Amino acid sequence: MKANEVEVFKVRSVPLSKLSGYYRPDEVLGYCKACPGYGRNWSCPPHAVDVETLFRTYRYACIIGAKVRLTDFNDRDDALAHYHTRRRILNERLLDIESDLSAAHVLFSGNCNLCRTCCRKDGRTCIQTDKMRYSLESLGYDVAGVCEAFLDYRLRWDRGQMPEHMVLIAAVLSWGTLNWGHILNIHFCKGEDLMLKM
Repeated sequence: MKANEVEVFKVRSVPLSKLSGYYRPDEVLGYCKACPGYGRNWSCPPHAVDVETLFRTYRYACIIGAKVRLTDFNDRDDALAHYHTRRRILNERLLDIESDLSAAHVLFSGNCNLCRTCCRKDGRTCIQTDKMRYSLESLGYDVAGVCEAFLDYRLRWDRGQMPEHMVLIAAVLSWGTLNWGHILNIHFCKGEDLMLKM
């Protein structure tokens, strides 16, 4: 992986009370309904997740953002494949982080992509219920607002042409504040820039 493939990697821990201002389920889940993936992945709406119950155990959200540079790609399909590979690796690393912590819950970047094809498309139950996780947006959070407020990222929406980069946004919920420098060192770098070992 080239050093410029992940342009910026940011982490910010915020109290859940601050994140609650970006909980806009009517608006956000309305966007989900317009997506061709709606109802075709177990991590996507419609689902029966009670956000208040899920979040009740935690007090902090560590928001994780990574800009994935796409300027080295001339072919749109190659660029998207690169982005989705980075997203899958990030989600797998987040599960490792969750398993290392005593009381934490991961929210994936985008929909769950652990399986090549989600069983929901065929009407079958999830085969990785122990690993499948929801995302902030699938729970009704405005990720564009979260990115701008807490990571100083402004999301750019594809208007039919290849963007310079795409952004991965994930979160780790926890009861207390965590030593993110140490956690990221273990899971994302070994004496190199963050995420280079992805």
